Amino acid sequence: MISTTVFNNPNELAQAVAQRTIEDLQDAIYTHGSAVWCLAGGSTPMAAYEIIAREFLRDLDWSKVYIIIGDERSVPLDSHDSSWKQADTILLQYLPRAHQVRPASNLTPEDAAADYESRLNKLPTKKGILRIDVLWLGVG
Repeated sequence: MISTTVFNNPNELAQAVAQRTIEDLQDAIYTHGSAVWCLAGGSTPMAAYEIIAREFLRDLDWSKVYIIIGDERSVPLDSHDSSWKQADTILLQYLPRAHQVRPASNLTPEDAAADYESRLNKLPTKKGILRIDVLWLGVG
C-alpha cells in the first residue's frame, strides 16, 4: 500500500528522514549483520545529514554500515561541487572510514566508474545483487 506524508516544513521532513534512516539501518543490521546506505548528492539531504550527525551518532553501530553514493560528480574530492565532500563535511567525517566507498576522483570518469563498480561488487549482496538497505534520492 502506498502512503503519502505531508510535512509542515523542511525541518520536519529532515527530522523524519533522519529518524527513519537510523531505524531502517538498525533493522538491516539486525536482519543481515550489516547495512548498506546509498547517499544522495546535492543540497536536498544536507539537513538530514546534520540531524544524524547531531542526534544519532550513538544510536547505531556504524562499523556495520557500508556507505556508498548514488550520484557523485566527476570532480576532485576537494571541489565544492563534490557531493561526497558535502556529506563528509557534515556527517561522514564522524563515521568509520573503513566502509565508506566512493568513486575515485583522480581517475577519468570511465575508469572511476569501472573502479567504483568493482568495489561495489565486493559489498553485501542478496541473491547475487548489491543489497542496498537505505537508498536516498535527491530531487534537486
